[in-house]
Amino acid sequence: RFPPIGRLRRSMILRDFFALWGLILEKGVSLTRCLELFAQSSPFSGFQQTCRDLLEGLKNGEDLARQIAAHPYFERQERGCLAAGIESGKLSAMLGALSRLHELNSEQSWSAYRGLFTPLCTLVLGGLFLLLLQPLLGPLLDLQVSL
Repeated sequence: RFPPIGRLRRSMILRDFFALWGLILEKGVSLTRCLELFAQSSPFSGFQQTCRDLLEGLKNGEDLARQIAAHPYFERQERGCLAAGIESGKLSAMLGALSRLHELNSEQSWSAYRGLFTPLCTLVLGGLFLLLLQPLLGPLLDLQVSL
């Protein structure tokens, strides 16, 4: 896999996860039920396994903040924010902030990719345009040379 695309994909997955997790928690759904829903509904197998791992730990009486801190799927910044949200009792607000952070990361990544691919696409389209015009330009240039 192309690493920048993988990071963009991960950021988009986590953006949706954090937003939905926060919304579901605000509606009064239990933490374990949230993780069950995500483990069942996520189209991404790595993320499903992450939710299953967290859920299994909760069922075994492990602290969620410690599980998240030790889980390799989450980056250091995410682990710190989630632990702070859990310990302060404001997990829902922290999930919203993390979702917005990943939204910004996704937008910046897409913008960077567009910035890279726009000149490349312009060159390719220009080359194709010249290839299409070559049958017309050839006779015109021959006519101009003969005059």
